[in-house]
Amino acid sequence: MTLLFALFLVAHGLIHLIGFAKAFGFAQLPQLTQPVSQTFGVLWLAATLLFLASAWALFAWPRGWWVIGTCAIIVSMVAIAHSWSDARYGALADAVALIGVVVGFLASGPGSLRAEYEHDVDRALSRATAQQPVTEADLEHLPEPVRRYVRASGAVGYLACTTSVSGCMGGFAGRATHDGFRSGQSNTTSSMSRRGSSS
Repeated sequence: MTLLFALFLVAHGLIHLIGFAKAFGFAQLPQLTQPVSQTFGVLWLAATLLFLASAWALFAWPRGWWVIGTCAIIVSMVAIAHSWSDARYGALADAVALIGVVVGFLASGPGSLRAEYEHDVDRALSRATAQQPVTEADLEHLPEPVRRYVRASGAVGYLACTTSVSGCMGGFAGRATHDGFRSGQSNTTSSMSRRGSSS
């Protein structure tokens, strides 16, 4: 689905080159009845570049591509409004692009669950404190099998681990499409309690 939407953005963006070509006389386009100034020709070109950048950002910047997409739609609509009788159907394509932008904003924008998750992770990691090395005293309250395991692992003398971050990528292959996914997990623990025996 992401690939199809990216191709749509590319196609829609390239169509804007017609306005650029009309403005600078690069092609004879009698079907376009309204004159296009060079200023608006640059605007048509800017819309092309922004839509192409949006398609690229779908993969390179999935968390914020909607920002570029929003700019592309605004510039496109300004150009279309100036040549409405010739380019009014382009507004329908902009409406489709707007749906994608809204979905992207809801999925990855500042108020999304993704943004809330990343904020929580940053806050938890910032609270993580440096640990002292694991000592024999730290093992005294543990069952003997666990103490042997910890010693055998070589953990004694090394800093205790309080954070871990992991992630994976995968996909579900179908006959016509291949949609991928990414997942991540972050774990933090409080400071290790040292419960040695007292005399």
